[in-house]
Amino acid sequence: MNYIAGSVSDVGIKRKNNQDSLYYALAEYQGEKLAYTVICDGMGGFSKGELASAEVLTTFENWFRKRLPEILREGFSAELLREEWYSLAEAENSRVSEYASINRLKMGTTLTAALFLGDQYYIIHVGDCRLYEIRDSEVLQLTHDHTVTQREIDNGLLSPEDAETDSRQHILLQCLGAGREIAPDFVVGTIRPETAYLLCSDGFRHKFSRDEMLKQLNAQNNPTKKKIQKNLTNAIDCIKDRGETDNITAGLLVVV
Repeated sequence: MNYIAGSVSDVGIKRKNNQDSLYYALAEYQGEKLAYTVICDGMGGFSKGELASAEVLTTFENWFRKRLPEILREGFSAELLREEWYSLAEAENSRVSEYASINRLKMGTTLTAALFLGDQYYIIHVGDCRLYEIRDSEVLQLTHDHTVTQREIDNGLLSPEDAETDSRQHILLQCLGAGREIAPDFVVGTIRPETAYLLCSDGFRHKFSRDEMLKQLNAQNNPTKKKIQKNLTNAIDCIKDRGETDNITAGLLVVV
């Protein structure tokens, strides 16, 4: 697999600080290309949300730089990856929570990280950022929101249509730093050629439809990093024009 990637983050039209953090890297190991991306969305209503998101993102960035090469040399497996990522997430949950307690702050952040290796992708997910797969004529959501609204949908108490305007869609059931325990999702799937993978904060998707994602952010329409940056910037400008008040962040990974 070969990859092209780009990302854009914007503070938005209302907030003074950008509490979103995003990292991506393209690399090669023994002639095989791989890609890695992480997004963390600090809790907008909490103080120092940007500190929480930056802390967690830096830890997962350092894991990629320092630990992943060791794992690849020693013998990679999905189970080992899951264990390592869970340990990192649990440690960060405790670290952020302890810092907040000592300093009498409310801090928290979501976490979504994805590794694209061989013909598989691996995802760890806590919160309501999303990873989408954009291919052919459809947009598939690969992550599951940890929100009150999504729980109501899962329980058959709310329709997906009504969920679009539900006032509880911003209420998280779990995030790093705001509770004693977390239960991250771990997702494994098959990478598809000529496909785009969109990783975004909730501020990006609220006012940008899946039809628009399919039209503007498909693999064929994003053959270079420059074009990816342009299309993501255009999308964010459109979202701001529609009145989105949250921070807006997105990264696009194209498989070629």
